[in-house]
Amino acid sequence: MKGKMVIAILIGVVIGLVSSSFLKQSEAQGQVKQEKQTWEYKEVPFVVTQANDEHTKKITDLASEGWEYVGLVGSGPSGSSQGFMSVGNVLFKRLKK
Repeated sequence: MKGKMVIAILIGVVIGLVSSSFLKQSEAQGQVKQEKQTWEYKEVPFVVTQANDEHTKKITDLASEGWEYVGLVGSGPSGSSQGFMSVGNVLFKRLKK
């Protein structure tokens, strides 16, 4: 009885190995490697005392040149002859040409 069991297991292993070679899936094809993107950055000061139209024009001009808004870099009071005004530096980025 043990001999029949061993033979059955061996036959099962052989059948499994043979069938796995027939059912083998093709190798996965790798993705095309893309070039690494490099960015250039630009820090632009925005002064609160400027009119909103000036800010809008500045942002529109930057966008037309391919610059994208990243975020606020720093802000704080800056002295002027008319008292204090708030200045914020905004960071933009675009793909390096």
